[in-house]
Amino acid sequence: ALPLAEQALDFADRPVFFGDTYHLARSLYLLGLIAFEQKNSSRAEHYFLRALRIYEANYNDHTKIIGHILWKLGEIYFAAKRYSEADKFLEHSLKRYDSIDLNAPPEKADVLYLLAVLRIEDLKYGEASEQLRRALQIYQKTVPDTDSRIATTLYELGIAHVKQHKYVQAEQYFQRALWLYEASDPKNEVGMANALYGKGLALNETSQHSKAAQ
Repeated sequence: ALPLAEQALDFADRPVFFGDTYHLARSLYLLGLIAFEQKNSSRAEHYFLRALRIYEANYNDHTKIIGHILWKLGEIYFAAKRYSEADKFLEHSLKRYDSIDLNAPPEKADVLYLLAVLRIEDLKYGEASEQLRRALQIYQKTVPDTDSRIATTLYELGIAHVKQHKYVQAEQYFQRALWLYEASDPKNEVGMANALYGKGLALNETSQHSKAAQ
């Protein structure tokens, strides 16, 4: 799909289309999405950054699409462990989504989730917990219960509460994550193992050693 899309971009980028920056920005955005899905991160980054510059310079009121581009760039940098850049783009994306007077889309929850993981890495567990709770509320309203993002968010909430020594709440989050994995994604052995380990850790810290051993 990418070569055909690049042909379309080449056509949109010709001098005859000079001034029609909207269609150029749209083409670049779509190319970024295609490259992202094909896991070609460097190409996706290139297209997204070009699209972002055009949108912010000429169509700054296109808040949702700019928020989406910023989110995707944040994901790219997060995966590449370029955490300071990821943080910057994700924060800007969240501001864009917060400014939209609409029901929060699941993409906003994805942004909050990644920001929370970064906060955990920065030892900012209280802030991470709040962002994860916000993400969970959005997911529960916008995606099916079987969506793995709900279980993963519950697991990360458990981790954030363990780090704050709030073991009773942590055990509850791990248990909820485990139930969801068992009900909707039983083949996710890694997710289930992590939730079980987290639950055991939390139970052990509350002196429930017999349950933890199970």
